[in-house]
Amino acid sequence: MRGVAIILVLGAHLRPPPLHSIPPEVSILLDLWMRVGWAGVDIFFVLSGYLVSGLLFSEARNRHTVDVKRFLIRRAFKIYPLFWLTVLLIFLARSILNAPISPSDVLGELLFLQNYVGKLSGPHWSLAVEEHFYLLLALLIGITHTKLRRVMCEPNFFTWVPWVFVAIVILSTGLRWFHQGSEDFWHLVMQTHLRLDSLFLGVFLSWLRHYRFGMLGIRHQALRFTLFNLGCLLFIPVFFFDYLSTWFMRVLVFNSVSVGAGLVLLSGAHTPNSAFQWIRPLSTMGLYSYAIYLVHEPWQRYFVWRISNPDESLLSWWVYFILYISGAIGGGWLLTAAVEQPALRLREHLFPKNRTAP
Repeated sequence: MRGVAIILVLGAHLRPPPLHSIPPEVSILLDLWMRVGWAGVDIFFVLSGYLVSGLLFSEARNRHTVDVKRFLIRRAFKIYPLFWLTVLLIFLARSILNAPISPSDVLGELLFLQNYVGKLSGPHWSLAVEEHFYLLLALLIGITHTKLRRVMCEPNFFTWVPWVFVAIVILSTGLRWFHQGSEDFWHLVMQTHLRLDSLFLGVFLSWLRHYRFGMLGIRHQALRFTLFNLGCLLFIPVFFFDYLSTWFMRVLVFNSVSVGAGLVLLSGAHTPNSAFQWIRPLSTMGLYSYAIYLVHEPWQRYFVWRISNPDESLLSWWVYFILYISGAIGGGWLLTAAVEQPALRLREHLFPKNRTAP
C-alpha cells in the first residue's frame, strides 16, 4: 500500500504534456494519474495511524506500560535525519539559483508548522500533519494508560479509542464543511485539524486488530475479498470528479478515500505473505517511499524543470518525465540506503525495539 501511495503522489505532481501532442489513450491515462494522485497522501495517513499506534498498543499489551518519551525518540530517528537533509539540500539549491527564502517558510520548517506558517517544499505540509498526530497520540495514550494502570491491575484496552475517533471524524468533517465555500480551501485543507480523521481511522483499525480483532473474522477469505472490493469501490469518486471541484469532493471524499484504504488494509491483515509475491516491486517502492516523498518535489523543481523545458515539445516532456520518475525513485533509494537505514540501525542500537517485559 505504501508503494501504491507513493506512485499516486508522483502522479499528483506530474507536469502535463503539451496539448494535442500524445495519443488520446496515453493522455487519458496521464490525466487519470494526475487526477487521482492526491489520494496517495490519505493512504499514507491511514497507514501511519495504523502502524504507529500499533507500536504503542503492542508495547502496552506486552509490558503493561507505555514509554512515550522512548516512542517519540524512536520516531525522531525515523523522521528527522532524512527530513533535515532534504531541507539542507533545498537551501543549497535556492542559494545556488538565487531564489528567495521567506522567513515564514523557514519558521514553518523549523517548528513543523508547514501547513500553517509556510514551507520550503510543497509536500512538507503532510509531514506537519503527521508530526502533530504523533504528539497528540503519544499524549493521549501516555496519559490514559498511566491513569488506568493505577486503578486496574491489568493491561489497558484503550476503550476510549473509538469515541475519540468518532469525535475527530465529526470535528474534521464538520470543519471541512464549514470552510468548503472558501476560495482558499485548497490551502485550508492542508491544516492538521481538517485532516486528522484519516490518521485516527488508522488508529481505530489498529485498536480493532490488537484488542477486538476476533469480532471481525478477517481470517475468512470470503470476507477479506469483500472488504477489498468495498474498499476499492470507495475510491470511485476520485476517478470521476476533479479534486475539490464540488462540495462532496471538498468535504466527504477524504472520508471515502480513507475508509476505502482502511478496508483494503484490513482485507490484507491476515493474508499470507506468499500471496503478495507477484507485487514485490510495489513493496520495494514502499520501502523507499518516505525518501521518495521528500526528494521528488525539490528534484523536479530545482533540476528537472530547468533542464528539460517540458512545455516546449513532446520530446522535451518525455525527457522531463523520465528524469522526474527515475530521479525520484533513484534518489529515494540512495537516501534510504545512505541516511535512513543507518539512522534506523543506530536507533536499534541505542533504543532497541524488543525489550524484556518488567
